Amino acid sequence: SALLVGYILADFFSGLVHWGCDRFGTEQTRFVGENFIKPFRHHHVDPKAITHHDFIETNGNNSLVTLPMMGMAWLVPLSSSLGIFTFTCFTSLAFWIFLTNQFHKWSHQKKSEVPWVIKKLQVVKIVMSVEHHQVHHKAPHDCYYCITSGWLNRPLDAIKFWSKAEALVEIIFDAKP
Repeated sequence: SALLVGYILADFFSGLVHWGCDRFGTEQTRFVGENFIKPFRHHHVDPKAITHHDFIETNGNNSLVTLPMMGMAWLVPLSSSLGIFTFTCFTSLAFWIFLTNQFHKWSHQKKSEVPWVIKKLQVVKIVMSVEHHQVHHKAPHDCYYCITSGWLNRPLDAIKFWSKAEALVEIIFDAKP
């Protein structure tokens, strides 16, 4: 169950980062502008660009993001069931976040370019499918932000999570999307 919790959390955090980069800041924003905001925004202009990236370019930024999670996982004492569950959650979360952009890339590639096992996982909705992700790529690009599995897209959109989060960011930080 800790592996599944990590997978669901990865989907949520992928959506949170995607939403934040799509809606706030600029390409010049310190620390995140060049490496996160710019690729997300460019992706709406040229959704197929990700399909031309090699493994490192596709997954490099996400691998760096997983380092703090892996550090936290190694600090968890494994002397109890809760400790083992927590360690497994952090490790699972890091693993799935590492693969998120790869899953995203496969949701933009031609079916003939996607490994057969991934096609099967897309069909059974374990990995985000092309059809599922295309919902986000319709203007105004304000829904279906989660890009690991996409499992959380429907429920988060149904409760208007992103517009409520935007309103909260505006109130707390006086930041306009």
